[in-house]
Parts: sequence; structure tokens; C-alpha cells
Amino acid sequence: MNMTRLLIRLSILAAITVAASFALAQYHTGSHARLDCTRVSGKGTNAARAALQSAMIQGDEAAISAAVVRYRQAAPPCLDETLIPFPSDLKSEVPLNRLEILAASHRLVRQLSDRAGWDMMGKSKGRNLPPRHAAAHIKALISAWAIDDDPEALILAKAAGEHLLQVQTRIGMGGFGFPVPRRSDRGSEYEAARHYIETAGSGAVMDGWIVKDGLDGGLNYDTGLAGEALFDLFHATGEVRYHDAALRAATWSLTRPVVVNFNYNGFIAALSARAFRETGERAYLDNALRLVDQGVLPGLIKDGPRRGRWIDPHNDQLVYRAIMIGQLARVLAAFPADYSARDRIETATYSALQALVGQLDAADGYANPDALLSLYCDIEQHGSDDMKALLKRSTSFENLSRLFAQTQREVRPSLMAATGCFLKPPR
Repeated sequence: MNMTRLLIRLSILAAITVAASFALAQYHTGSHARLDCTRVSGKGTNAARAALQSAMIQGDEAAISAAVVRYRQAAPPCLDETLIPFPSDLKSEVPLNRLEILAASHRLVRQLSDRAGWDMMGKSKGRNLPPRHAAAHIKALISAWAIDDDPEALILAKAAGEHLLQVQTRIGMGGFGFPVPRRSDRGSEYEAARHYIETAGSGAVMDGWIVKDGLDGGLNYDTGLAGEALFDLFHATGEVRYHDAALRAATWSLTRPVVVNFNYNGFIAALSARAFRETGERAYLDNALRLVDQGVLPGLIKDGPRRGRWIDPHNDQLVYRAIMIGQLARVLAAFPADYSARDRIETATYSALQALVGQLDAADGYANPDALLSLYCDIEQHGSDDMKALLKRSTSFENLSRLFAQTQREVRPSLMAATGCFLKPPR
């Protein structure tokens, strides 16, 4: 069976862990001494970062380009992250058959039901969870529902949708907030949330939710994912209130500043592009282009041995590169065929994909399989023919599909997030 069919059949069943452990970020350039680092700090780097943020606020693309050069010069080179070798027995793994797919799908639905942090009416069971969790549930459950029209999957997806509607209504800003962390909460997302509260000023918190993030941009993450999931839920159910809620989130993004964390800009660029596809309103298309041109592509290295990588250690992690390439693919899907920006953004996206595939294939390894399988689905749905061909030739993506089949057969817990491919296997 060719790899395209294999991955399509397998990736729709990936398990839902959105908060999967992100690999340590490292990258290298030139002949400098290389550091093992995830966050770059220091007087020179911080000054360059501040200059970049200032240029982004002004929306001056020439100033952004100059600031990117300065930031790239100031950031120390770091090691590439260590990849996980593929198991030696994968070559004997065959695709899941129809019965195995159904069993995995039903198991996924049961797991999602048990893990939901809200009841069937959408009300939180206890503590508030980041909206990205409900968004992941929706995508996974719609994927399961697409396999055999399982009514329970759609009922659970609607419960997650109700939860998002209640959160959006509760804080009343259109976008989605982030729950105020408890003392016991650990993880990078909660550390970032504490930073929002410290720096965003008065009014940062409302009714247990963080509603301001200063110039960090972290609220883009949950708002982008939640908005896209609600559009998906609208198409699965036909219930207009999900569409309206998604559109409120997209409208919130129209006035968001561009921030120095490139992947944060990409989350709402993808949402804005989706809103343009849904409505045809030019403001959403213009916003998606603004966010991509000023907030995603400036960080992409365009020449030299690191072509297709991102300039800062955080966004150059494999997981975030996979996320941003997927975001760019979804933005491209919204562009009209004759749109002037299409060719150059498609070229940049291919360059980034080529660098990622080359790194994986050269190492014969992987990291963050959830993000990589989600990327595969984005390319299959939205990528150019050249992008699809690149993935078909990749030994690493073929091995990822075999690895997923193996984990499902052994009923081992998986760290792979829901891909939301919405593709049914052959009947």
C-alpha cells in the first residue's frame, strides 16, 4: 500500500494529548561553540528582541527585516535537538485493517469521554482547563465520527463545543482566555500565564480567566485552535451558533498586535484565513496576510545552510516548525488562486517543509509524533502537489505511520494528539 493511503488511514486515529511534552529546543549555525538551550537571554539578545517587537507594533516591514537580522546575529547558536530513533521492527508493520481502525476509534471515544474536563452540558467539572483541550477533543471526536458515524462521538464533540461557548460568553471578549494557574500547576503554558498576569497590567484577570497577555501573544494559541475547531463543529452539526462563536474569535484577532513569538501569530493567521473561507469578507484575508508577512515569515531563514529553519531557538524546535508549516498550509488554502501573495508564501512554506523532512530523514528519527502527523494531514488537505510529493518520498513519515499502527495494535498509551484529518478509511 502506498504511503499516502497508509498515513491517511492511520493519522485520523491519533490520541488527544495536546499538551504533549515538547522536546528541548536547540539549533546550530556556523563554526561557533554551540550551546544546549531552549531560551536565549542576555543583554544583546533582549535588546534585539525588543527592537523586533517595536518594529512589529509599528507594522513596518522594512524595520522588521532589519530587526530580524540584528536578532539573528545576537542569538547564540544552539544544538539541534536529539531525535528518537525509530524501532528496528517497524518494517514488518502493516496498515491497520478495517476492524482495527474501528476498534481504535471506539477506544479513542471512550478515552475522550473519560478525560473531558466538562460535563455533557459543557460545564466545567472542577478546575478550568485551557480551551485548547476542548478544541483537541472536538477535532478528535469529529475524526472518530467520520469513520463510522458514531453518534456518541458527535454528542461528545458538541459537549466540548458547549464548553467553549460558555467560556467565550463568560469572559465576553470574543477571543478565548487562559485559566488562572494554581500554585500546583506546572508546565511552560502555566509559566507563561503567570507572566501574563505580571506584565499585562490592570484588568488582566476576569472571573478566573486571564484575558490580557500584554505583548506576549499567548492568548492567540487557544483562540486560534478553539476558533478553527468551532468552524469544524459547525460543519459537522449544521448548528450556526458554533459558526458565530468561531467568527467572534476571528474578529477578535483583527486587532491583535504582531508579537515576537512567531508561532503565536500563526495560530490566529490560520483562524483569520479560515474565517475568510467561511465568509468571503476581505478583512479576514488581509489580517491573515498581515500576520504571516509581519509575524511568521520574518523569522524564516531564507538562504544558507539553515534555509527553511527559524531564527530563534524556541520556534526552531521541530514541534513549532511543524505547527507553523501547518498553519501556513491552512492560510494558503484560503487564498484565491490568483492572489498575489500565494506564490511567495507557498515557496517559503515548501522551503520550511523541505528543511524539516531533510532533518528527520537524515537522522532516521522523530520527535513529537503528534505534531508531525497533524502536519501530514494539513499538507494532504491543503498543501501543493510538490509538498505532498515531498512527504510521500520521506522515509521518516512512512515510519511514523508504521509506528502509530504498532502502538494501536499493542494498545499502548499514545502521546499523539488528534490530527483532525476528517478522512474516512475505505469502506
